[in-house]
Amino acid sequence: MSTTAIKGNPRPKSSRTITWAHQCHLPKLPIPPLEDTCHRYLTALTGLQDEGEHVNTVKAVEAFLRGDGPRVQEMLLEYSKDKSRCVRVS
Repeated sequence: MSTTAIKGNPRPKSSRTITWAHQCHLPKLPIPPLEDTCHRYLTALTGLQDEGEHVNTVKAVEAFLRGDGPRVQEMLLEYSKDKSRCVRVS
């Protein structure tokens, strides 16, 4: 098997190198609103829980939105301000 790729460039040592090669050039993704995240979470669980489990999960999510959720979301937003988009792969 050849050790060169298209245009004569050597192949990367692993597929991980290819996967993350341009991460630093991509724009930083926004952190979605907490309510949207909770709604998507509940939607994802539909069909995976029976009715009773889902009712309990909805109650827990509602309590989170009324309680610690907004504070945790603010902490996440603050934490992300000085983080780069770049994923470092060793």
